[in-house]
Amino acid sequence: MAEQDGKLYRLITALMEQSGQLIALACEYLYIHRLNHNSIETLTGSNYSKWKQDLEISLGFLDYDFVLREKPPQEPAADASAETKTKFAKWEKANKMAMLIMQRAMSSSVKGSIPKSKNAQQYYESIAQRFKESEKAVKSSLLNQLIDMKYDGQGYVRAHIMNLIDIGTKLQELDMTVDEDMMVHFALNSLPKEFKSLKETYIAQKETWTLNDLITIYVQQEHNIIREKGAKMVNMVQTK
Repeated sequence: MAEQDGKLYRLITALMEQSGQLIALACEYLYIHRLNHNSIETLTGSNYSKWKQDLEISLGFLDYDFVLREKPPQEPAADASAETKTKFAKWEKANKMAMLIMQRAMSSSVKGSIPKSKNAQQYYESIAQRFKESEKAVKSSLLNQLIDMKYDGQGYVRAHIMNLIDIGTKLQELDMTVDEDMMVHFALNSLPKEFKSLKETYIAQKETWTLNDLITIYVQQEHNIIREKGAKMVNMVQTK
């Protein structure tokens, strides 16, 4: 009787362990599905840098990112050590999941343009190679926008500066060095003659402004310009 009870206990324990593994796998799949849809922007072409950043964060969180950096281990022989087999099993699982996550986070047209591979590292490198040239074009376009963008008096100056900052942020995501001091100079050069005194003040002083300083000062200057224009209009009306 005791022996039968022992067998029953071991059977129940084994079933519980298997159920636990299945539940864990199901939870992991649901998490990856949610993570993919909520955290990784679908790769369409022009957003490669953002996609790459999202992907690396997501894979790192799941501890799968090592397959993108490390060479795949050789499949262990039948008599290999348990440690070697465990290491290979970990890589195999991470490689498979990384492939699934990458493929789910791409548009069908992009996916069809990437050479097929069963190796996540090779697949990842093929994607990078595919978008290397297009990334250069995006950098050039954004840099031209940053240089050419001028405030024409339409809308508020704060919104204009925020647009400049957005372009600068996109260039930084493309690994271009666009620091805050450079952005301040771009913003100063983008403003019309009404802000000339402000530019001269900045050049003459020793201190540098942050972007937040610049926005605060520009908004105040904008209010002053609006008041002056309003006062002139009143004087013209009264003169008539």
